[in-house]
Amino acid sequence: MLDCGSWPVVASTDAGSVESGKDIVVSDLELMDQPLLPDSVRPWGITPEELAAVLQTNAVSGLTRDAANQRLRQYGPNVIKHQASRRWVMVFLSQFTNMMVALLVSAAVISGLIGEWTDALLICLIVVANAIVGFSQEWTAERAIESLRQMSEPFAQVCRDGQWLSLPAEQLVAGDLIEIVTGDLIPADARIVAATELETSEAALTGESHPVEKTTDRVDSASFLPDRRCMVFAGTSVITGHARALVTRTGSWTELGRIAEMLTTASPAPTPLQQRLDRMSRQLSAVIVLTAVVMFVIGFERHGLGRMLLTSVGLAVAALPEGLPAVITIGLALGAKRMAARNAVIRRLTAVETLGSVNVICTDKTGTLTQNRMTVSQVNAFGEAPAVYQQLLQAAVLCSDAQRGADGGLLGSPTERALLTVALENGINIEDLRQEFSRVAEIPFTSARKRMATLHQAANGDHLLIVKGAIERVLPCCSKAAGMDGAVPSQDLLDAAGTLAGSGQRVLAFARRVWQGSQTAPLPEEWESNLEFLGMITLADPVRPEVPDAIVRCQSAGITPVLITGDHPATALSIAEQLGIWHSGENILTGVELDQMSDEQLQSQVARTTVYARVSPEHKLRIVRCHQNLGSVTAMTGDGVNDAPALKQADIGVSMGLNGTDVAKDASAMVLADDNFASIVAAVEEGRAVYDNIRKSIAYLFAGNTAEVLILFVALVAGFPLPLFPIQILWINLVTDGIPALAMAFEPPEAAVMKRTPRARSEGLFGRGLAWGVLLIGTSVAVALLVLFQHLLPTDLADSHRVNYAQTAVFMTLALAELLYAISARDLSRGVDVVGFLRNRALVGSIVIGAALQFSVCYLPPLQSIFHTVSLSPFDLAVCLGVATTGFVALEVWKLAHRQFSKANDV
Repeated sequence: MLDCGSWPVVASTDAGSVESGKDIVVSDLELMDQPLLPDSVRPWGITPEELAAVLQTNAVSGLTRDAANQRLRQYGPNVIKHQASRRWVMVFLSQFTNMMVALLVSAAVISGLIGEWTDALLICLIVVANAIVGFSQEWTAERAIESLRQMSEPFAQVCRDGQWLSLPAEQLVAGDLIEIVTGDLIPADARIVAATELETSEAALTGESHPVEKTTDRVDSASFLPDRRCMVFAGTSVITGHARALVTRTGSWTELGRIAEMLTTASPAPTPLQQRLDRMSRQLSAVIVLTAVVMFVIGFERHGLGRMLLTSVGLAVAALPEGLPAVITIGLALGAKRMAARNAVIRRLTAVETLGSVNVICTDKTGTLTQNRMTVSQVNAFGEAPAVYQQLLQAAVLCSDAQRGADGGLLGSPTERALLTVALENGINIEDLRQEFSRVAEIPFTSARKRMATLHQAANGDHLLIVKGAIERVLPCCSKAAGMDGAVPSQDLLDAAGTLAGSGQRVLAFARRVWQGSQTAPLPEEWESNLEFLGMITLADPVRPEVPDAIVRCQSAGITPVLITGDHPATALSIAEQLGIWHSGENILTGVELDQMSDEQLQSQVARTTVYARVSPEHKLRIVRCHQNLGSVTAMTGDGVNDAPALKQADIGVSMGLNGTDVAKDASAMVLADDNFASIVAAVEEGRAVYDNIRKSIAYLFAGNTAEVLILFVALVAGFPLPLFPIQILWINLVTDGIPALAMAFEPPEAAVMKRTPRARSEGLFGRGLAWGVLLIGTSVAVALLVLFQHLLPTDLADSHRVNYAQTAVFMTLALAELLYAISARDLSRGVDVVGFLRNRALVGSIVIGAALQFSVCYLPPLQSIFHTVSLSPFDLAVCLGVATTGFVALEVWKLAHRQFSKANDV
């Protein structure tokens, strides 16, 4: 084990010179007494000298084991509090919580109470089967990793009792001295006390795409995490360099822990489909109760209690679409399967339909719209000479610490890897060049200097100095430019660099100086003078090539993309303009401006704001909630830890599967397997198709239920016998009605599905005139069946066989009617002459199977006794088939009228 003092923690200071500040520092940091810092404490505001005074007791030895163990017992391990995942029992029971299932259970109970045990058993089987399908899908998706409470790198290098130890990260306490090196995941929030060329990646935590340079310098005020240059944060990683730091916060008190707390408060609203179904179920309950009361009052005196109880149960069974829960669950599951084939993995079934309702997509930039990797966009050598271009690329290689790894890949910071990549692409052999010009000395990069210099010696004795850095810090060191005589055109170069930086690109300037072998190289303090300016290399995080087209498709579908990022406003605006997200006249807001706005003020701005920059996780939550308060169905895309609360709050959270953090995946409802923003558009298309198919199925089912209720009601008022038995109604709703409704889930998307505006959250399932269509079909079928029933009823109602014959005819006709108009119900706008008959083979098969089963229960003796049926004559069967076309014709007429009405309104 190494002595903790083997590497000086801070530069030597006179402890007495800062003694007066020692009490203030200890009081502010509270490191000696407790590891938990209140929000008012800002350790980044402490100077290195003041910090040195605090560290006098443990700068060499670190905490003692006893002190660390005491703090661990008192304040708990370095883990993040989390909500326990749902047990499988709770997932299964949650399948029984919606209104429609409650109605079915009520119908089953009533059926059992009056002795209709077959009906009760069948309804219960339906409910349980539906629950099993939903449970299977959701339990598979419940394998959340809960990575917020798990460290990807579970060990940390900690100084205890003067020795460096490798300890589990969960054992860290505030006051611990830790060491971090390239590649480490930082285990806790900590104040840097010594650092060498330290850069960290905070993209997952803040959305900032560029590496963040770290120093020991104090920061007086810094509300945005990347501005706290003397702090490192749990969950981020070290890209290059090494440092020692004093732990200031652990577990749930870290910045990562604060995001975890926000995840527990974020509460997604019910999905649009859930809201519509709950609303429909409440309305259906009211209609059933009202109709049952009216029927009971009308028929009680004439038919007595027993008959009216049976009729009421028949009404409940008729009004309830028993197959609807299964239709919705299986429709969503099939949609999830199709989306998975298009690289969109659904974690919660209801998210399938929600995508079809989305009208706002709040998207992160880094890793979502861009590739989250630095790439050289321009190599601007000064002058046109190819030699200068080659010298510029050679300088980029020599003044770089990036290396080629054992596997051939490049290791180092993203910026330096990008520089080596462009050099390799231009035929430069990195190893040969560095061997020819070996590095002999360097002046490292610091945030104050904003440049670095490396000195190299050639085989012939020449010395070559390369300087790389911010152009405003390199140009003053230059006395000439490559390939030209006279003064360096500094202002022109600064203006050009400013234009490039304003477009969201990072600009690095390069210069050099050569000493011939006979010359003596100057001292380091004389290096950075009389340099020769070589040119500039600009770098950017490139846009994903498929994103621009995806943005256009979103906008053509009535979906507004909104960019929310932690990056600089200039970078955010440049990307937004490039992609067509931001247009002239629209707002751009920063995190500082959001802090000064109330929720009411922000809500008044969100509709006109398409770009948000320098935002925190709290800001993302507020933005999503404001859009939701305005009635928008909001999606949030992202891949970082900082995106997780907003992903959970949004109507649908969409995370990246390849480069996304586990935290983001766990908080989302959908994961993009290919990290391709264009996959969102494909998923939206599938979501709209799923909703369309569910809506068709619901309309199809309710048209049949409407016919059943009207038949029962009119027959009762007219004094007819019961036209349909409860078990016959249940059979129709489950088999001849339910199977085709399930097959409609296989209907492919309509051609214009992505040319429609999204549905409003308030729009009901029967909106856009569909309710009138359902009523027309149901009424037409009911009238036709009542006429048939009256025609076949004997004069003497005591003739039970003839009455049963008429009831069987109604049963057969209604079943065939629903099978026939399923052909037309596949498309609620176009006629069957346009759609065709065989496009959905699953539906064709379901109609054939439904017809075969219907004939079985009417003609097979063992089933006739169960379903109260008798055999029909061929002639009467033909009559039944003719009457059964009523629903098909009515639906085609309604679609024709609806198309004509829509054309008239368009004109």
